[in-house]
Amino acid sequence: MKNFLIDQKMVNLVERLRQIEKITVREIIGALNVALASRDVRIESKQDFDDFLHQVCEYQEQDE
Repeated sequence: MKNFLIDQKMVNLVERLRQIEKITVREIIGALNVALASRDVRIESKQDFDDFLHQVCEYQEQDE
């Protein structure tokens, strides 16, 4: 499993992307990969995307 180094900024981006009505999963992954580029990591597969979302959920649970 890749470590995506989730922080509040990344969580905010995910929440903003979820609010866009007509956005495809491909577009979401593209936007996330732009943000992740500075961290030298990419979402390259469905498993990566699932792992990324799982890490976002874990971060949010820790923050509560």
